[in-house]
Amino acid sequence: MKKIECFKIQLFTIENGKTQSILQIKNDRHTLFREPTIIVADPFLFVHNDAMFLFYEQKKLRHNGTIMMMRSDDLKHWSKPVEVLREPFHLSYPWVLEKDGHIYMMPETCGDKSVRLYEAVDPNLTEFRLVKKLIEQDDDNLDFSFSDSSVVERDGKYYLFTTVRKDGVNQLRLFCSDEFMGEYREHPKSPICVSNKYGRNAGHFTEYGGELYRFAQDCENGYGNNVHVLKVKELSTEDYQEDVVKENILDQNNAFYKFGGHQLNIAELKGKTVIATDAKEYHFFLSNRVLYKVGHLFDV
Repeated sequence: MKKIECFKIQLFTIENGKTQSILQIKNDRHTLFREPTIIVADPFLFVHNDAMFLFYEQKKLRHNGTIMMMRSDDLKHWSKPVEVLREPFHLSYPWVLEKDGHIYMMPETCGDKSVRLYEAVDPNLTEFRLVKKLIEQDDDNLDFSFSDSSVVERDGKYYLFTTVRKDGVNQLRLFCSDEFMGEYREHPKSPICVSNKYGRNAGHFTEYGGELYRFAQDCENGYGNNVHVLKVKELSTEDYQEDVVKENILDQNNAFYKFGGHQLNIAELKGKTVIATDAKEYHFFLSNRVLYKVGHLFDV
């Protein structure tokens, strides 16, 4: 019986050059009589009203992914996970941002062949509703479309980065618009990266020291094997350029990241820097899968 690819989450802080793990969320591999959670992944951090919100994908063995949320006021005590978004198709990569006083989520919705924008409907960020489809698929010959999307604002323009996969290769496409929820047109340099090593985002874009950085997940020898850092050298309506800064930033000598991972996001709360990552691992879920098959023999 084939092993199943699973993911887990870890958050840690950096203080005085030292890292400290503050939260781990693991897949539910020990369950027997209920469907196990095999994936908790794609952690995104969002600070709002002096609290840290953690949004992430949760996927059970035989179901699509949904979006979960936890919050903390002190990075020590976390609320119980609540489901904030579910659709008939798979959801992941819940990038959350604030724009003009509104809080939005742009999750991966490639099962709908679109980039969809949702808005929080309550101040506690426990529910989101669809407000607009920003892009819809225009090519029927894709393996999949529009995964791991992010928007960057520069000089009054909005740049939407998203990945499609064609003929087994990831293509990072770039679109631009004059308005955040306006019409997005494909950039003249798009696709800006055609590569399974760098062509898929691994978290939101990050500014540091006046420079803009993109995290990319390495899918060259398998899905989500590690995370690389690239610096954006040029971003305009006419040009895009980036350089690789550092590869394989998840330390696979650390047991938690032994099999790699595919996500990294950074935020600050009350003077503390928090880094959210995920990590890959493999399990059989033998008993649960056998019971599932036996149950179907008797239609139970």
